[in-house]
Amino acid sequence: MKENRRDYRPLALSPHRTLFVCFGFTMSFLFGSLVSPIRGQIDLRSQVAESLKLFPREASTARKQLLAFGERGVPFIVEIIQSDSTLGTIKKSFLVDVIAKIPGKESTEGLKRLLTSDDAYVRGLVATVVGKRKIRSAITHLLGLVNDDGIYISSVHTDPPAEKIVTVSDVAIEALERISGLVPRGTKQERVAACQQWWKKQQR
Repeated sequence: MKENRRDYRPLALSPHRTLFVCFGFTMSFLFGSLVSPIRGQIDLRSQVAESLKLFPREASTARKQLLAFGERGVPFIVEIIQSDSTLGTIKKSFLVDVIAKIPGKESTEGLKRLLTSDDAYVRGLVATVVGKRKIRSAITHLLGLVNDDGIYISSVHTDPPAEKIVTVSDVAIEALERISGLVPRGTKQERVAACQQWWKKQQR
């Protein structure tokens, strides 16, 4: 019997087809590289949102999960604070505290972004946190708040009847004094002037 033999030769591609195949592989690789980070961000955003849903019923678990995201989760926490108009002061305080407890540059940048929030309570709260942490890179932001009359805290006393109002400017000045080490002296405007003069000297 004769054995049927076939010669198997490599498939020859024309230059145009070869170019097309290479282009296809390249685009597939690039598209995959671009999609993966985007998908990862979407997943992390949803995970942050899901963790926040545990608060206040399971506050400790919510805090633990949010802290576990580390610096990667900070932009999404900031996003929630800035965009969710339904957040109460308790939840805002909780989220700002979480950001403050995450070490790293992203946490500092997140706090500085919140100093420009449309919400006076958030601006005042973050100014207090920044002052306690003595974040020098936030000084210019704080100086921009020394004339901010937005109400941070308002409390009413009954005996004797009185209402105490703490503005964003009040806590911004206190934060600047904490960071600079200046001792509060004089009127509010004199304290502001002292902080401004101190900062000018730091620039020399």
